[in-house]
Parts: sequence; C-alpha cells; structure tokens
Amino acid sequence: MTKRACVSFGFFGLMLLLSPNGLVPQGQIIPHNKVLGVVASFSHSEFVGTDKIRLDFRARITVNADGRVRYRWVRSDGGMGSPEEINFTAAGSMVVNTSWTMGVAHSGDAVWEAVRILYPNELESNKARCTVPATDFKIVGVLNSVSPNSWKGPCPATVQATSQIVATGKGTAQYRWIRSDGGKTQPRDLVFEGPGTKTVTTSWKLSNLQADVTERRWIAVEVLYPNHILPSTMGSLNLATAPIPGVAAFDLLCTEIARNPNAPIRLEVSLSGMGVDLGYDCFTPSYRTLQNWHKGKV
Repeated sequence: MTKRACVSFGFFGLMLLLSPNGLVPQGQIIPHNKVLGVVASFSHSEFVGTDKIRLDFRARITVNADGRVRYRWVRSDGGMGSPEEINFTAAGSMVVNTSWTMGVAHSGDAVWEAVRILYPNELESNKARCTVPATDFKIVGVLNSVSPNSWKGPCPATVQATSQIVATGKGTAQYRWIRSDGGKTQPRDLVFEGPGTKTVTTSWKLSNLQADVTERRWIAVEVLYPNHILPSTMGSLNLATAPIPGVAAFDLLCTEIARNPNAPIRLEVSLSGMGVDLGYDCFTPSYRTLQNWHKGKV
C-alpha cells in the first residue's frame, strides 16, 4: 500500500469513528450538542366560551451543550404541529408550551400530546395524558379564610387556613395552596360526587420574623383543574379583607421571638468576684455543669 493510500484510509477511518452510524455523507456537519431528555406534562384546561375547551401542555427539554434544537408537538388524534426551534446558550433545560383547543363534544375523551425532537438527534418524550373535562364540571367559586386573621404575641406563630371550593358537577378537581412568601404545596386532588362545596384546610408555621414589626401575610387556594382560577380573580368571593383580592390576609405582630434552644450563645461567668469572658461560643450549659466547672471538675 502506498503512502498516499495509507493517508486516505486513515482519514476515512477517522470519519467512521466520528459518525454515529459509521458513515458520514459528504458535506454533513456533526452537531456538537445533543438532547439528553424531554419530559412532557399536562398543565391545565380552560373553557373557551360555551362550546370549546383549551388544554395546555408543557415540556422540559434538556441538552448537554449550547446549540439549537428543532422539535414538534404530536397528538393522540394524529395531528402534529409545525417544526419549532429553540436556542440554548449553555447546557441545561428549557420549557416549551403548546395549547390544544377542541369542541365540548370531546368531553370525557382521553387525549395526549408529546414532543418529538428532530435535531440535533431524534428523541420522543413521554405522552402527557389527560381526560377532557365535561362541560358540567367546573369550579365556580373559592372562598379563602384564615384563623386568626390577626396575631399579636410571641413567635413563631401558626395560622390555620380554610378554603371552600364550589363545583358545578361530578369530577376530580386539582388545587394547591399558595402563600405570600412564594411557598406552594404540591398539587392535590379533590373529588366531587356531584354539585356542591368541599372544604380543604392547611396550617402555616411562620418563621424568620422580626420582633415589634407588623407584617401583612396571605394564603389562598389556586385551582389548577378542570379550570384555572388564580386568587386575584376571586375578590368578590373572599371571606377576609385583603389587599390582594381573593386571598386570606392577616396581620402579624411578634412581641418576642423564641430563641432556638440549640443556638450558640456567648457565656460569661464570674470567678472569685471577677468577671471572666470564656471567649468562645458554646451551647447553654446547665446549672450543675457551671457548678462543676467552677470547682474544677470539668
């Protein structure tokens, strides 16, 4: 084999190693990024007028490096969206969204959407499934309240929140608690056997407070399914006076903050009538420990 032939074979062998299929067509560029995973989920539904319902879906796409990603949504009825692109500036995840609007005749149907990755590699997500809610099942009211609605005393303090959720028919609703400090619970199911009201409760232990400072806090229910209701849309249904319509608000005034018994303190003792600073932080000792230390036993 000539020297030129060896060089040619070596270059071809390198191309085989670089190709995932063992062969790279002439002119093809191998992308440096790759989609590692894509997870789709159902977000919530919303009635549109009197004869349609909108289903919202989302998907989280994760890549190993910067670069563009091309994808499309596919559906259980065989429909598919146009190809879309997102650009990553670094390795990580991004969320994409889509909506599917259909007639109320599909109420009760089991449907799904998924994401199909087209570039830089082929990959398909799980099927995000949901049941199209019936038009006679809808959350029409949420009444939030809190007890006590005003607190003055030692802290930390614990309040009890109650929410009355009103539905028009039989079905399973989904909700979560949201708070003024940004806290949110995981979504929870609430089963209705028919039209009526269900009561849900939760407690909130407030910490990281300041003494002698009045603070305004609030807590409320956010309905996620079968229709989306944020507290700000329910001012007329609220049981408590609140600066933000729909939430259960309360004033909090801590007269003193309870000290953590395990928190380190500065200890000073007196020996022979002279003040001695031990010069370090320690945990609060018992009286007997101090006695023994004074007698030289510890």
